[in-house]
Amino acid sequence: MLKFLQEAKELSKKINDITLIIGKEAEFSAKVAGVDNDVVVFTINGVTTKVIANVTAMTYTVVASFAGNDTHFANSTTQTYVVNKTMGEIVSVDAVPVFVGTNSTIVVRMAGNETGFVVIEIDFIL
Repeated sequence: MLKFLQEAKELSKKINDITLIIGKEAEFSAKVAGVDNDVVVFTINGVTTKVIANVTAMTYTVVASFAGNDTHFANSTTQTYVVNKTMGEIVSVDAVPVFVGTNSTIVVRMAGNETGFVVIEIDFIL
């Protein structure tokens, strides 16, 4: 029986259109027309996985690879996603007057689950 191989052209167009959100999980998928979807292997930044458990601000290089089969040639495609840091939204700032030589407490409330540092600049006025 004579078999004809088809190039797996569809893979290069079918990494799912996904939005990466900081702090959320992201799962990639891809399809090769006429082939079981489980045969597409993903590497994300060099690690074999199709899931980013906790998206952080960085560049993700995603490679979807299909090894080929009796009817389709092997094929792969690469897509780069750049996730930038976001601006935190300050909800409120509570402070008492600050005097030279005394300690004061300043409370800053953020809208989300931001972690990190808040820089507070105090202008001294005579």
